[in-house]
Amino acid sequence: MIIGDANLSEVQTFVKIGVTALFLAALEDDALPETLDLADPVESCWKVSHDVDLTQTIALEDRRSATPLQLQFQYLEWLRKYAESETDEPVWDQVLDEWESLLTDLERDPALTADRLDWVAKKRLIDGYIERDHLENDDPKLRALDLQYHDIDPATGLYHRLAASGRMRTLFTDDEVAHAVVNPPERTRAWFRGTCVDRFSESMVAANWDSLVFDIDEPHLKRVPMMEPLRGSKAAIGPLLDSVDTAAELIAALEG
Repeated sequence: MIIGDANLSEVQTFVKIGVTALFLAALEDDALPETLDLADPVESCWKVSHDVDLTQTIALEDRRSATPLQLQFQYLEWLRKYAESETDEPVWDQVLDEWESLLTDLERDPALTADRLDWVAKKRLIDGYIERDHLENDDPKLRALDLQYHDIDPATGLYHRLAASGRMRTLFTDDEVAHAVVNPPERTRAWFRGTCVDRFSESMVAANWDSLVFDIDEPHLKRVPMMEPLRGSKAAIGPLLDSVDTAAELIAALEG
């Protein structure tokens, strides 16, 4: 996931996170016929990241080789079967359909995905500048363009200009995005963490993925562990939070 931290495309982020979640669920349920282990994951990642024509093959641990598209089509088949038999939430059909559409278009012509994949959209911009201004591939202007694409400021980021002009597909409205900025998802520990940050920020020392740390004027800081992602939802912890007014009262309630 770290590799994609600079992703801005809503479709790309949706597919990346959705497929990863579905893959991990299938892996935990031992629902994959086999794992397509790479002989050298780091080298393969480097080779794939430089392969804009999508023709590079990578070596598997069992001495076979395949292109990244071939590997993803195989996982798509397995995960679709898994989702059909084990899940009933419509979101997984959307994830799989978006993924299949991307793979199909990438196989036909990567340029077809310029409205959904950051790297293709950015390549189209760079190629346009090279042709228009007769630039060399190592021109500093292109490096600046590369960075400006990922600028998160809507006023200056090139991705935002593409999205505003309809050249990048989006999945959410501006109002939905604004709502999500200040309203954590209600079905996981993110709701408990976000609500505590909002209500008890003056008493909070740290807020991490798996814990919150409070200073409630006692000799020692108070750490609240959150190891289980699905605990801390609004349904589970909402009534408790409604019953307290301060961080000290929350800690006392949790300890009780």
